[in-house]
Amino acid sequence: MLPGTRARELMESYPLTSDNYQKAVSALKDRFGKKELLTEIYVRELLKLIVSNVQSHGKDRLSLSKLFEKIESNLRSLESMGIDQYNSAAWLYPMVESCLSTDILRGLATKPSIQ
Repeated sequence: MLPGTRARELMESYPLTSDNYQKAVSALKDRFGKKELLTEIYVRELLKLIVSNVQSHGKDRLSLSKLFEKIESNLRSLESMGIDQYNSAAWLYPMVESCLSTDILRGLATKPSIQ
């Protein structure tokens, strides 16, 4: 945990004993583990990443590998909230495709489907 954060301060309020471990975990979940809120945050982060990459030009635009890593990380976070790629494909694929260059999209369109 990062120093100075609310989560860190909450953890430091519990003396380090084995009895307090479960209490501290429960307190973290109660305060910071609200599924709906976390899901909204992860979706907003994904959208912000995509929009900023679409609006970027030249050297400011993320490389394809860096973009992939960031999107993959965000999708793992969403998956941990119960939102998997199969349930969200209708909105997820167009969103991700919107930040890819025309050349990459053409390459994907001409590539044979793997089954």
